[in-house]
Formats: sequence, C-alpha cells, structure tokens
Amino acid sequence: MSSKTKTIAPMSGKEFQKFLKAEINRRNKGLGRVNLTRLGRLCGYTGRYLRTLLDGEDPNPSTKAQRCILFTLGYPVERPEQDVLPHLKLKGVFDPNVHGLGSHGRRAS
Repeated sequence: MSSKTKTIAPMSGKEFQKFLKAEINRRNKGLGRVNLTRLGRLCGYTGRYLRTLLDGEDPNPSTKAQRCILFTLGYPVERPEQDVLPHLKLKGVFDPNVHGLGSHGRRAS
C-alpha cells in the first residue's frame, strides 16, 4: 500500500519538520526541483513560512497549515472541504490541476 493512499495522522511540529524535509529531499532527487516559493503559494502560505518550518523555527505549526501543505503535495487529508479547500479558495490559490477533486471527493488522478 502506497503512503499516498491513506491519510497521514496529525504530527507534532518536530515530526512535521522531519517529514517535510524528507519529502522535499525525495522530490528533489528527480529531475524536478521543489521550489519553496511556488509550493508556498500553491498551499496559501509564503515560501518564507515553509523555510521556517524546515528550519524548525516554528515548533508548533497549525494543523491547518500541515493539512494544506500535505494536500498540496498530493497526500489525502480527511474532509478537506472543512478547512483546506476554504483556505485555498480564500487565498485565491486553488488550482484544479493541483488541488482538483474527483466526483467522489477523491483527488483527480
């Protein structure tokens, strides 16, 4: 079972920092590079804020921030319509190509 088929449990700030570093390093091993500024814009936060998460300067990121980042990276989150999608739409960053949902609440593949 792929890690992207199940919902990731809430994490502490330190756990999320470790997870985010590993995820960005994993994605940067390929041909594409993760740009923190672009990723930040896509999830409704700044690249600078993502850098503070990676550097451990924010020891307790909000659950909403974690969920928005996970969702933007392609991980499923429970009930994104409750907080993630409204945040993305409010910030004007919702992109159906990145954040799109299928007809049954599942991410478009």
